[in-house]
Amino acid sequence: MKILITGGTGFIANALLTRLQRNGHDVHNLERYAAGRFAQQKEFPTVFGDIGEAGSVKNILRELQPEILVHFAALTSVAYSYEHPIEVINANLIGTVNLAEACRTEVNNFKKIIFTSRVESYKDTPGVLQDEEKTPQEPDSPYGVSKVAAEKYLLYLCRNRGFPAFILRQSNTYGRKKDANFVVEAIISQMLRGGPVNLGSPDPVRDFIYVSDLIDFHMKLIESEIQSGHVFNVGTSKPTSIKELANLIATETGYAGQLNWNVNPPRPREIKWLVVDNQKARTLLHWTPKIELREGIKKTIEGWKKFNEEIYNERIKLYENLGDSQNSHTK
Repeated sequence: MKILITGGTGFIANALLTRLQRNGHDVHNLERYAAGRFAQQKEFPTVFGDIGEAGSVKNILRELQPEILVHFAALTSVAYSYEHPIEVINANLIGTVNLAEACRTEVNNFKKIIFTSRVESYKDTPGVLQDEEKTPQEPDSPYGVSKVAAEKYLLYLCRNRGFPAFILRQSNTYGRKKDANFVVEAIISQMLRGGPVNLGSPDPVRDFIYVSDLIDFHMKLIESEIQSGHVFNVGTSKPTSIKELANLIATETGYAGQLNWNVNPPRPREIKWLVVDNQKARTLLHWTPKIELREGIKKTIEGWKKFNEEIYNERIKLYENLGDSQNSHTK
């Protein structure tokens, strides 16, 4: 199948591109041009465009004619959204509307759009798994509002225009080899450095899913023939507090240093409990997460170490080559 993915330089999208290409699909990445991103993404066919520009999006979709669109591209920083709400709404809501309308009007054999939303839109329900139909959505940031609004537009198209849309509300995904802006990787990177570890509150409870399990879910949904219009929670349904997470990572890294809690200020109205009910995904797609948290943490630590060792060795070689070059000029 011909599959277009938006935002393919992102961690999850890049992993999905790799899996799809390995499985023989004709994959393409839609990216807003940036020189550094292009260098990262050269192994996949890439088209450049801004999803906020409706005319550009229509031209791209008309030319490419993808059967499936997996939409990851977004401005994702919650903190940034508080200060730049219009920019975030334009990217996340209007960009999604532009893509959906272009798929609907310009693509001849369009089969489905898969939209990545977030569990952060759910109301805080301590001790109770958040359910796709039963748990109210109460977004508390412009970012959250933009995601919920995009969901609603896609479901409107599905109900009223027969547009094939699916919504994924994914929980906290981990497994990165770089980028310490996410809680699992932030704790790992600090502990591997060996100094004090500075964290926020130890109390919030989250649902952590390893990246390969999330990609397995995408593959099942992409290749399935189920009726469109479904909203899926994608998580493990297993609660873990930030304190429990830090203790587990300390055990696996051998860290024995100082944990400094409540150093980072909490977000406004930070949700204390985000643990989703994944029963719908299990039942309709026969998907089950395979990687337990301890195993996933071990894999993440190993990947983080290996990647950073490779970067270190590359820098050593660069410095050595620079030294050889300078010495050759002095002879």
